[in-house]
Amino acid sequence: MIADIMDIDLYLGLAGTEEDFDTTLLSRLNFTDSSPPIKRALATKESNVMTLLFKGSDELFDKDFSRGYTLAIEDMISIHIINPQKKAQVESLLSQNLAFKIEPQSASESKTVSKLVATKALLDLCPYQARRGVYGCITRREIEQRVIDFRTNSITTLTGRGGYDETNNDIVHKRNGLWTQQLLGGSEYAKQLGYNHSKLMHTRNNLNARYRNGFLVAPTIPWSKAALADSNIGNILDLAQNTITSILVSYDKNQGRAFEPSVELVLPMNLAVDSATIGVNQGKIAEAYAYAAGLTPGSVVIDISSVLELNSDVRRRRLLSHPDEPAEVAMSSFNMIVSFEGNNLPQTLEAAVDFQLNIEDETSLQFKSIESLMNTMLEEQISTFVKTDSVLDRSKSIESPRKIEMCFDDENWEIDVTTLLNLDIGATTDGLKKVGYVGCGHRSIYVKDQHGKIIKQHAEFSKENIKMRGPLESSEWLSISPENVLGTEEWMHGWEWWDLCAAPPIIPGYHPDFLTEWSKIHEQAADKCCLCKKVPKISGTSKFYRHTYSWPIVLNDDTIYNMYTRLTYPVNSNLLSDIGFKMNLQLRNFRLEYGAAISLFDVTQAYKDNTLPPVSWTLDDVGRTVVASCGKGQWLSGLDWCDLCAAGSYKLDDLVQFASNADLHKRGSGCMICPSHSVSPQGSGSISDCLCNKGYFSSPDNTCTM
Repeated sequence: MIADIMDIDLYLGLAGTEEDFDTTLLSRLNFTDSSPPIKRALATKESNVMTLLFKGSDELFDKDFSRGYTLAIEDMISIHIINPQKKAQVESLLSQNLAFKIEPQSASESKTVSKLVATKALLDLCPYQARRGVYGCITRREIEQRVIDFRTNSITTLTGRGGYDETNNDIVHKRNGLWTQQLLGGSEYAKQLGYNHSKLMHTRNNLNARYRNGFLVAPTIPWSKAALADSNIGNILDLAQNTITSILVSYDKNQGRAFEPSVELVLPMNLAVDSATIGVNQGKIAEAYAYAAGLTPGSVVIDISSVLELNSDVRRRRLLSHPDEPAEVAMSSFNMIVSFEGNNLPQTLEAAVDFQLNIEDETSLQFKSIESLMNTMLEEQISTFVKTDSVLDRSKSIESPRKIEMCFDDENWEIDVTTLLNLDIGATTDGLKKVGYVGCGHRSIYVKDQHGKIIKQHAEFSKENIKMRGPLESSEWLSISPENVLGTEEWMHGWEWWDLCAAPPIIPGYHPDFLTEWSKIHEQAADKCCLCKKVPKISGTSKFYRHTYSWPIVLNDDTIYNMYTRLTYPVNSNLLSDIGFKMNLQLRNFRLEYGAAISLFDVTQAYKDNTLPPVSWTLDDVGRTVVASCGKGQWLSGLDWCDLCAAGSYKLDDLVQFASNADLHKRGSGCMICPSHSVSPQGSGSISDCLCNKGYFSSPDNTCTM
C-alpha cells in the first residue's frame, strides 16, 4: 500500500506567516486516489498555487535496508480543463486507464527505470501545445524523468539537489521567492511571500531531498481568447478551471542512474573580484552557480586557465548598489563549464540547448535565479565580492553545446625523462648507463650503449601499472623502493613516482634546465596521453579525470602511518625524523593559493584513507615538511590543533623559535621538560617559567642547585 511508504499532502494557496498557514491554506492531507477533489472558489493565482508534498515514512527510510533508497518524482503531467465536455471525456479516459501509459526505459540511455507518457487519445483532446481548432483543454508536463521544466515557470522544488546536503535550504527558499515573484507580477511582496511559504513548508514537514520532498506548481494556463470563447467564457473572471495531475513516483535504490558527461556548454562569465580571489574561491563560485541554476554542483567547474583580470583602466560595470554612477572595482572574466550527463546524445544535446536558451532569456526564472542567488551567495561567502547586474558576460556570445569526445592514449609513445631532466640513476655492473623512460601507462628503466642506443630493458624496474600521474594504490607505492620515495638523498629517482602531467615537485638542487625540460615533457605528454590533456580524461572513454592526492605516509587525525614499515606513530614522534619527505613533493598542485584547479585536482578528498594534509601543513623551498605552528606554551598534538604544555614543561612560540626559512621544518616539536628540581605551570612558554623547588636556587645556566 502507498500509505505504508509515504503520505501525500496537497495545499492550495501561499502562506506568509504561521497564522496564514493555519487559517488561509486549503489542504488535503494524506490523500489517496480515492480522495474527493479539492476546490477553491477564489480566482487569484496566489490563492491557487498548489503545494504537493511527498513525505516518505521516517520509520521505513531509517531502517538499515532502506537507507540507500530514495523516493523520487520521476514524472509529473497536469491536465488543465475549462470545457465541461472535455472534462467528461478526460475523466472517461482516466477511468479506463487510457489517458497515460508507463513505458520501460533502456538502462543504457535513461536515468530512470520507467517514464509516464500521455497517450495519443489524451493528446488529441488536450495537446501539449495549443492547436488551431482544439480548445478547452491543455496538457502540461512539469517533470520529465526527474528533470523540472524551467521553460514554462510552472513548477519549482522545495528541496535542493546534489545529494542530501541540507546546508543550502535558504538558497532553495530564495529561489522559490523568485519563482512566486515572477508568477505573481514581480513585486517584492510576492518574492517575500514565496520565500516565507517555502520556509514554512520545509520546516513544518521536515523536508529533505531523499525521501521527503515537495513542489510548488503554478495553478493556471494562459488561455487564449479563442479558447475562452469556444467554452462560452466571456470574461476571465468567469473562468472555472479543473486541473488533474498525474505523477509517477519511484521507491528504489536507483537515485538517478549515473552516466558520464556527454555534452558540455562553455559560458563566458564576469565577476567583480580579482583573479586571485576567483582561484581561491573557484569551488564556491561553481557551487553557487549550480545551486542558483538548479544544477547538480559537480556538473559546474571553472576553467581556471581562462581567468583574466581586466585592466584597471577598463570602465567597470555598473554595480547594483550604485546603479546611477560607475564604480571602479576589480573585474575578472573567465569561462564556466557546465556538463550534461546522458547516454542518449540527441536528448542530452537538447537539454543543453534548452538550458542555454533559458539563461540567455532575461525573463526566464533560471536567468533571474542565477543573477540574484549568485550575487547573494557570493556576497555572503567572499568578503571582497561586489554585486553586479549580470554574471554572464553579455559582450560575448555563447557557443552551441558540444559533444564531449572520447580520448585514446598513444600506447607506442614514451620519452627518456632522466636524460632530459639531468637525473643520474646509475649504471649497470658492466658500466652501461641506466635511463628512465615514461609512457602514458608505464615507467621503465632501459640501458644505453655508448652511442645512446637502447640495447635492452633493465629487468629490475618495469612498472606497467604506474601511469603518467604517478602511483595512487598502495600496491603501486610499495612496488617502488622506499629510499627512492622518502629519502632526501635519493630524489633523483623521483621520476619513478612524479606526476609528470602537473607542475614539478619542490626538490633541492634543480639542474638549471630542469624546469625548461619539464615543460617540454609536459607538452609532449599532453599531446600523447589522455591524463595529461588540458581537460584530462581516462583513456578509451569521455570520462573526465580528476587527480587525487596520494603518498605512502598516511596522515590521520593524530597519527602518521608508514606504508612501507606498516608502523603508526604520533604526529610529533621523534621516530619520524628519519623520513625525509613526509608529504608528496607536488602538494602545491592541490593548494588553491598556488593556483590549483579543482576541476583537475581534488583539493578536499583523497584516495581511501590517505587524507590530503591540512592547509596548515606545507612544504619549504627544498621540499621539507612544514607542519602547523603552535603558539607560546603549546605543542602540536594532532594534524592541525595544539594543546597546552603540561605542568613541568615549556615551549616557545614556533613562529619565534623557528622564524627563519631554514628552520621552518622544525616547527611542531614537543614541549621541553623543565630542568631538574624545577616546576612550571601548564602552558608555560619559556624556561624562565620553570621555578626551582623549595630549597633550590636558580643558576645563570637555568639549572637549579642546592
